Amino acid sequence: TVATTVPTVVTTVPTVTTVPTATTVPTVTTVPTATTVPTVATTSATGSVCGVNMQWNATGITVAGVTGTNGGSLSQLNGPMGVSIFPNDSTLYVADMGNNRIMQWPMGAVSGSAISVSKPYDVFVDSVRNLYVAAYSNGQIKFFPNASTMSSVASTGWASSLDKPSCVHVKNNYIFVCDNGLNAIIRNGSQVAGRGGGPTGEIQHSYGLVADDNNTMYIANTDRHVIVKWLASSSVSSGGTVVAGSVIGTAGSTSTLLNTPTSVTRDSQGNLYVVDQGNHRIQLF
Repeated sequence: TVATTVPTVVTTVPTVTTVPTATTVPTVTTVPTATTVPTVATTSATGSVCGVNMQWNATGITVAGVTGTNGGSLSQLNGPMGVSIFPNDSTLYVADMGNNRIMQWPMGAVSGSAISVSKPYDVFVDSVRNLYVAAYSNGQIKFFPNASTMSSVASTGWASSLDKPSCVHVKNNYIFVCDNGLNAIIRNGSQVAGRGGGPTGEIQHSYGLVADDNNTMYIANTDRHVIVKWLASSSVSSGGTVVAGSVIGTAGSTSTLLNTPTSVTRDSQGNLYVVDQGNHRIQLF
């Protein structure tokens, strides 16, 4: 009789398998819907789903150079004009114009290494580490395969000669060029932005831009001391939206202001890296 009562005890254990009703707790794993927050953060950062409430941190962090101090050592910059980031390891490439070089700066490093180039105004690195450099004085875009020291001239699709190319960016088989002599931003031979009026519409003397997967441009509006977001659907004169710097065009050295920004790039998370030339620093937004 003792043996038979044991099975009945065992059968009551399955009734305790009403504990799986506690597996209604996994329905509380609707908490992972909170992981939709990171999804929003990453997708909006890439520009594919740009949430209307998303915005950049207005406080920048210096990641290359020394704030307020120029110089020619491998830990300093002298009038940097352009920056690009290698997507595989976040290495920065900086057009260090005052030192006639392209600086290769590993993320988190306190100094970099140099490639000699005469008066580089901007640099772009693609997914296989090819470099495109805007040669301002001779009206050319120079091409350095695999970050080598040997260069050739890249074709931009522009019918006539470039005047004063001050920036270059490559995206979706497009070559974007800022030309300060023409007061225009050119994409594969067609003007897509230029003079417009007001701090967000007038793109004049721009020295840098970056485009996302939707061909939305982020433009260093140098004379206005701001970074402007310019949608691909915008007309030449319609203007954009200020995303870094003072909306009224005030220059400064605080973490929320810029002084003559000459270039901008973005990483895979949508963070913006700005060459803040007047402050001799690279700012992260």
